Formats: sequence, structure tokens, C-alpha cells
Amino acid sequence: MPPMIQPEQHLADEESSNDDYSIWFAVPKRKHTRSRKRMKTTSQKKLPLKQNIIFDPRTGEVTLMHKLPFNWKDYLPKTD
Repeated sequence: MPPMIQPEQHLADEESSNDDYSIWFAVPKRKHTRSRKRMKTTSQKKLPLKQNIIFDPRTGEVTLMHKLPFNWKDYLPKTD
């Protein structure tokens, strides 16, 4: 038969055992400013550069590769 423990003695034992350890939570070492948070999110959500978007030297516009610009008729050579 296990020995009988008085309730007061049992509580005193639990309190002393709780002092031996503590719970640590994950917290940042330093405060992060709004600008640092925003820099982090913008770098993660940055759009990758597209290979099909080019600078057209003839028209001086940014266009899609193998596509004519919107006003392509203005850039045709003049025929007299």
C-alpha cells in the first residue's frame, strides 16, 4: 500500500519542484522597426525579372519580345 500523503505536504512538494525549471518562450532579442519588417516582406514578395520584357532601341520603349508596340505605324520608315 502506498504511503498516505497529506494534501498540504503534496502542494508544498509541487511548489518546490516548479522552482527547478521555467518555461522559455521564443522572443526576439531586439525590436524590429516597421521599415525593417517592410524591407523583409518586399524582398520576399519581389517579382522576378521577366526575360521577355525588353527595351526596344528602335522605339525607345519597353515592350514584350517579338511583339509590336502599340503605335507601331509611327515607327515605320517613311517611303516617298
